Amino acid sequence: MKILRTSRMHLSFLLLGVLTFSGCLTASRKILKFNMKDDGSGTGSMTFVNIMSVQDGETDQSLEDYSELVNKWLYGTEFEDANPNLQNVQKRLFARANRLYGEITFSFDYYGDVGLYRHQDTGPWMYYARLNTSNIEFFDTANGHYAGGSMPVIFWPEETRDFRIANGFNHGNNSVHSLYSLYDQLGVDPKEE
Repeated sequence: MKILRTSRMHLSFLLLGVLTFSGCLTASRKILKFNMKDDGSGTGSMTFVNIMSVQDGETDQSLEDYSELVNKWLYGTEFEDANPNLQNVQKRLFARANRLYGEITFSFDYYGDVGLYRHQDTGPWMYYARLNTSNIEFFDTANGHYAGGSMPVIFWPEETRDFRIANGFNHGNNSVHSLYSLYDQLGVDPKEE
């Protein structure tokens, strides 16, 4: 049962990275944090730093992308539907230093639900670093030991209770536009489509 739950969460976090912030929405970074209790349950957060719109050719689609962010991400249930084993899910958009942030907080009953692994529930903690990546998202830093590109796994000592993983986004040669000014002007009220 735990293997099935772990696999489902791996897929869900992968889908979140690919579906939620792909195409026209992106960010500078995505930061995952988990705080573990002794029984393997805990709390977590996923924070998108500096949310931006990727320009489509010559067209700036920032307003449409911002509307999608508010209506489908903030007020929608895509994350909750993809992650049914997470509880107390809260989402918010906020500004800091003229950048727009998106944050999801949640709790979990089993560490495998957030992609952490331990062989036979003992020993060091492990996390597959390529799990949350796509062709635009890549592993950046963690507070554990990253084994490297040929073995993209992060390891933490058995006694670790706080985990931090940060991924970056590669926008290539695409023009990007911060969505901070739209957040500042329009707020986060859902808009009719």
